[in-house]
Formats: sequence, structure tokens, C-alpha cells
Amino acid sequence: MWTGDWMGAASPAFNRVVSGLRSYFRVGQAADLDDADGGVVMMGAAGAVAVADARARVQDLIWLTYRRGFPPLPPPSRTTSDAGWGCMIRTGQMMLAHALQRHGADRRRVIGLFLDTPAAPFSIHRLVDACPDKQKAPDQWFGPLEVCRMMHACCRAAQGDLASVVCSDGLFRSDVEEAARGEGEPHDGWRPVVVLVPLRLGLDDLNPIYMESLLQMMTLPQSLGFIGGRPRSSLYFVGFQGRKLLYLDPHTIHDHVGDVTSADENVSTFCCRECRTMMIDQLDPCLALGFYVASADSLDDMWRRLQGMKSPTGFDIGDRAPVWHRPASDTQAEQETDDDDFVLL
Repeated sequence: MWTGDWMGAASPAFNRVVSGLRSYFRVGQAADLDDADGGVVMMGAAGAVAVADARARVQDLIWLTYRRGFPPLPPPSRTTSDAGWGCMIRTGQMMLAHALQRHGADRRRVIGLFLDTPAAPFSIHRLVDACPDKQKAPDQWFGPLEVCRMMHACCRAAQGDLASVVCSDGLFRSDVEEAARGEGEPHDGWRPVVVLVPLRLGLDDLNPIYMESLLQMMTLPQSLGFIGGRPRSSLYFVGFQGRKLLYLDPHTIHDHVGDVTSADENVSTFCCRECRTMMIDQLDPCLALGFYVASADSLDDMWRRLQGMKSPTGFDIGDRAPVWHRPASDTQAEQETDDDDFVLL
């Protein structure tokens, strides 16, 4: 039985949960999509689709939300739920899960890679452990750049056939090619790459000059959408209709699922039956783009499309980073703070 001081020792955790619930109710609204407003453009899709098709595609995505009752995170936290603080991690997981779906992995197998257990390669346990800031408590809120680096570290640790790269100082072709070919790999080899681009597109609000390019980048065949949304409240944006963005919201609490090898009910909470919408001008400027580059030809295509954009993208695009862009070592890069690495535009 709980006998502690409810307003004292319990209040920090309680406040985090309340904050997460408030985020759920104040951000966006249930998807008010209508075919009369035009087609819906889904990330990576060729052209607009009808509303019914867009809803079906949303349900094909893997929905990762707050969970409770999972094995404790490492000390000193020992928390068994990420409610109120884990939304950026969950949206990052959703983006990575979609990349794995594009990579050809079976849906149930992909879900198994993200289960909340220390054994799963992309679990919240592994991601928190991969945080470059070792002084940060596991149950604190994480920013877009931190989560991008955490996903990259977990991809490297998994040693699979899917590579990743974090492009925090600009998107440079040589960085993507280096990630695809890997250290010591033959130059004619290529592993598909998840390209993560954390950005800050304004001060307190999204600078309007970037809105058009943000929508255009979602139309690229390689697009995995983007994560971010509101201050300290992350969403996974997967499409748009006009200026209205479609997103999956992680701010729902489900019980821990430890196994998905059988029983359909175990995977039902990984399917989002209804996405939500918000207007693009309500976006917070801190976000992270994702791209899945399957081959060298895919990179050629993405590069051609990016370089052909007329609107400002908010980040440098080039064949190779200038010398002053490059950190002295990976260790030094991991020690930089989020604010240091964002290019403020």
C-alpha cells in the first residue's frame, strides 16, 4: 500500500504523467480528413491518395506508445514506465520501425525488435543506455538530436545489414556513402542506410520559409517522415493534406508486451486505428527528418530531388562536408550538446 507523501516524493513522477496527458489533449485533433479537400500525400508515396487509402496506410505503420509495467530501466532510475517523458524515444522508434518495414522485414518481427525488454535491440532500455549524455537520468525527456544519436548507436550495435548516419551539420553525400559501405567494406558494397537529420528551423516558432520544403521532402520516395511537433511533446508526422499534417501520437499508455511470437491480441496495441492532424504553422522548430536510402541509385535520385528544390531546406546539402564541419573524433561529437549541434536558421 502507498504510504508516502503524495505531494512530496510522488509529485515529480505524477507531474510527468500529467504533462504527458496534457500534451495528448492540447496537440492537434482527430484526423478531420475529407476527399473534398484534395488528396492525402503519405511519406515516400508517389502522388496523393484518397482519404480511405491514407487511413489504411496509417494502420500498416507500427505504432509505438508509452508503456507501463516493463522491466526496470537501469539504476538509478529503476522506472517501469515512460509515461510523461518517453515520447521522443517512441516517435524515433516509430520512424526506425518504418525503415525496417521498408527494408522488407516482417511486421511481427519488426515489433519484436522494439519490445520493452533489455534483450530487444531497439528497446527503450537499449536506447536510453545509448544516450551520449551519461549524466542524464533515464527518465528525463530527450531531444531530437539525442534520440537520433541513440538510434544510430543501437543500429551500429545491432550489426545488421541496415546502416545509419546522423547528419547534424548538414546533409553530405560522402557521409551517406561512407555509412552505406561501412568501415573496411569493399567500395562496390552497399548497405541500405537510415539517414537522420536533426534540425532547428527557427527560434521559438517554425520559420515560415521552411514550410514548403518540409512538405516537399515528405514527397521524396526515400522519406520516413519526421519527428518533433510541440515543445517537449514529440509526434511522428507521416503525411499531409494541404497545410494539414498527419501524425501518429505516442501519448497513449498501454501495458507492457513481452512477447509477440503468438496471440494476435499482443500486437493489436501496435496498430493505430486513427491518426491525428495539426496545421503546419503550429510546429515546434526542433525536429528530425528521416530518409531510407536503399541503394546507390536511390541516393542519386534523392540527391537530384533535394538539389532541385526551390524553397530553403534549412540545412546544407553538398557532396562533401567542409573541413571545418567535421569533429575531431566520434567521441568529441558525442560530447557536444544538442544546442551546439543544431544549425539555428
